[in-house]
Amino acid sequence: MREIIDHTVFVGLQDIGRAMPEFEEIPVPISMDPDMALHYHRAKDRLGAYLFQCRMEGDASFLGKYLQTLLSWPTAPFRAEKIIHKRRFDRESDVFLEIPVHDMPGLGDDRLYPKEQWLLDLIRDELAQGRSVGVFLRQTGTRDIQPRIERLIREHVPNAKPFILKGSVAPERRESLVRQQLETGVNVLITNPRLVATGLDLVDFPTLVFHEIDYSLFTVVQASRRAWRIIQDRPCRVYYPFYAETMENQAVNLIGRKQQAANLLYGDTTGGGLSDLTGAESGGDLLAELAKAIDRDESVTDLRDLFARHAQQADPTESAWFVAEPELEPLYAAESGDDLVRFGVEELGGVVVEATESIEQAEKHPAPRPAALPPRKKTRRRKVSLFDVPESGEQPIQVPNWPTRQPEPVTVKPTPEVRQLALF
Repeated sequence: MREIIDHTVFVGLQDIGRAMPEFEEIPVPISMDPDMALHYHRAKDRLGAYLFQCRMEGDASFLGKYLQTLLSWPTAPFRAEKIIHKRRFDRESDVFLEIPVHDMPGLGDDRLYPKEQWLLDLIRDELAQGRSVGVFLRQTGTRDIQPRIERLIREHVPNAKPFILKGSVAPERRESLVRQQLETGVNVLITNPRLVATGLDLVDFPTLVFHEIDYSLFTVVQASRRAWRIIQDRPCRVYYPFYAETMENQAVNLIGRKQQAANLLYGDTTGGGLSDLTGAESGGDLLAELAKAIDRDESVTDLRDLFARHAQQADPTESAWFVAEPELEPLYAAESGDDLVRFGVEELGGVVVEATESIEQAEKHPAPRPAALPPRKKTRRRKVSLFDVPESGEQPIQVPNWPTRQPEPVTVKPTPEVRQLALF
């Protein structure tokens, strides 16, 4: 990123010269029922104490279970759940121990919970205005709550015709399938945001609701813009309902800060925390960011200050964001008394500029040169030829320090006599 950011232009929908409809992101805090709040905070204290004990022992494997439980149970409190920690016997063992930590009670499947009641009221109001609604859920696998949401919409919202877009549908068939369902009168789409995050437009659903926050920040940002496309002609609204003073509250808080920081990078100067743009450190993982927030013990701020109407408040003069280097101001050529400089300026079109202070300081304080190596110690060498070897009977040449050692005599063994053995 740092290699290309200084010569990159980010182009958004505001820069195409077309008046886009209003786009608004709305956080909606909701209070839990007293019995829900009691069980939630009791579980949070119990799981938090166990997590602290595990981390003191050097084991952080329970952190994921802790976060998933506190994020998922408030949206599905009708379901009882046993919180079990699968812990390794030791670090090098493949044997796991199942340690029961806490029992989350089920509060019943025959009642409406606060967030569900809010969702039904919103869908009823939006359909009355002729606006279809898309509902995003995270628990769509083994803990699937899509059938319950579909049943509640059919039972409590008149004229509502919900449809569940499942993950078993191939990506290339999803857009055509949604189009077919729209032709049959479907006005409420229920799906996982990961299925529509990229490559699928939801222009016919100008109201989107994140009934649950996804773990991926990238998925949330992409899915929230599925209705606000270039061909959209109606105002778009994205709702983030959450239970106040819960882990879900911190998750939506984090989403708001990350979107503010990302928009600031893209050239949207509506405000936000540039210091919250962690880049490669975050990795787009909501669970990892929440884990960091737990370590820092961060408090939840007012979410209405974090979600801004970026499409309307963006300054068009700064929508194409770039970085330019300042140019040096030229001096008047006549101020220089050098004829060579005057010729270069007037005849060759050159420009005389002032030298910067850094150059003057560099001249005053030149960089230190490396210390010279000590001189090598010279060794006197004597060239000796084979012709310098004295012959037999001659005196050796008088050379200083010439070796006088004589060659040792070599003993020659006599050749043995060869005799022939006669066989006859």
